[in-house]
Amino acid sequence: MNAAGRLLIDYAIAAECVLGTGRVLSDVGQATFVGSPGQTVASRPDHVIMSSKVYGAAQSARIAPVRHISDHCTMSLVFRVNDVSFNADWTLQTAHVCSSGGCGTNFVLKWNPERAGIYGEVLADSTVMQDQFAQALEERDYEKACFCRRSMIVHAASDFRVGMGKQISVCAPLCGKNKVRDPPWFDAHCKEKRHLFRTAVQDGQAVHACKFAKKEYRVQTRRAKRA
Repeated sequence: MNAAGRLLIDYAIAAECVLGTGRVLSDVGQATFVGSPGQTVASRPDHVIMSSKVYGAAQSARIAPVRHISDHCTMSLVFRVNDVSFNADWTLQTAHVCSSGGCGTNFVLKWNPERAGIYGEVLADSTVMQDQFAQALEERDYEKACFCRRSMIVHAASDFRVGMGKQISVCAPLCGKNKVRDPPWFDAHCKEKRHLFRTAVQDGQAVHACKFAKKEYRVQTRRAKRA
């Protein structure tokens, strides 16, 4: 164990958490980093840290072998839970609610016939990836071949001369254009305070009146969020 490992243990103790490494069924502390193909390294830099209550529900762990996308093994845990022990809300939500940090973006491709020629040229210039693709087929490594083919397509589409790839918000198709849904805790009282604040600003009321309405709105949202 190195200094980083000792610090992680100290953090787990201070936070009253449990490290699943070597404790959860099927996790015996095996290596999760084995390097790129051809390397002979092995270490365990990946861990799952959880509260004691979550650890009590941990049933088993699975550490998959390394593939070509990453030099780290993928890790997954199975938990045995129910809505009584965790007091969770398992009801399905029909409307999408954005997370506090944003829901991220997805890379999408959109075909443009006018730039088909440039797209073909960029694909033809990807000689390194083409050689890796041919080698993967010869070795019958179809997972690597699929990765190489996908990489060629995405790389060519993302080229500034082609412009057929872009990042779009995950929320865009769920919330509609320029539409953000309120979080579940944003109740009728919050909406009323927000309406009063907006009305004060739009009607050009006195500065102190706008500040008061803004303060009331913030106090109400904090109260509702903590409830």
